[in-house]
Amino acid sequence: TRREVFLAEMEQVVPWNALLALIVPHYPKMGQRGRQPYPLATMLRIHFLQQWYALSDPGMEEALYEIPVMRRFARLLSSPATDIEEQRMDSCEQPGRGLRLLLSLQDVTPLALQAAVLQRLGARQIALMAPHTRPQRLRVLIQALPTELVAQIAHHLDPHSILDTWLGLPDTLHLQIAKALCRNQDFSTAARFAECLAPQQLRNLILGLNDPLPVLRIGTCFGNVPLLVQSLLGMSSSYLRTLTEVSIPNGHLPLSVAVLSGLPARRQADICRQLSPAVRAALEPELRQRSDELCRLLAAAPR
Repeated sequence: TRREVFLAEMEQVVPWNALLALIVPHYPKMGQRGRQPYPLATMLRIHFLQQWYALSDPGMEEALYEIPVMRRFARLLSSPATDIEEQRMDSCEQPGRGLRLLLSLQDVTPLALQAAVLQRLGARQIALMAPHTRPQRLRVLIQALPTELVAQIAHHLDPHSILDTWLGLPDTLHLQIAKALCRNQDFSTAARFAECLAPQQLRNLILGLNDPLPVLRIGTCFGNVPLLVQSLLGMSSSYLRTLTEVSIPNGHLPLSVAVLSGLPARRQADICRQLSPAVRAALEPELRQRSDELCRLLAAAPR
């Protein structure tokens, strides 16, 4: 089943021993007075199951009763009814344990430790886990990680799988991640995530990049060109002229044509008149083919 395949992959990619080593110093010790803690390895695995499948404590209990593959993954080797009933009793006696790991990444563990755990996983493994993490929690974790690592994670992610998280991040972080992706020459990933933004957010991103060349490199990877045009409509003619002057010599004539042809004809004419002769000679015939009104406006004024 898909669940068995996913858990088999997680068995291989999650560095269990490294995580246990991080948590052991903080975990209740066996042999002390009172009820003995559950084995740490089991609690860690149950915690991950809860995060991946968005299960509450009662939901996790039910899953461990009903789903053998989850019991095996959690290493509950004795009778599941006995294990879970004992754990329920433990919850009553010591509130806060339940089936949630004592050092839950969501509640107890310091943010620095959370970030250290995730960085040990690496970008590809974090990307596998991200879609199974609650958006609010994932936003906090993303903001705690180095931007370069977040950019590497994004390379392995479908943005629609974490869309609520992505849209909930501040515009400043969108910009930092986009800049990191541009430094990595990963313009296709930058485009995939930029396409998920609202037009105003995309406009802020374009302005924040403050360099027409990466904007063009990202734009050529856009599947949703109308969104790009809509985001550029509010830009000044001066900015669009600068963008166009850079685009043509760098082989981005089709993108410039798509953007400028989405503008009102009068703005197209104003921009064309201010272009360098070589750029105007390359661009104007393409724009004229798409607008009779532009032809009339350009014919009415000397070149």
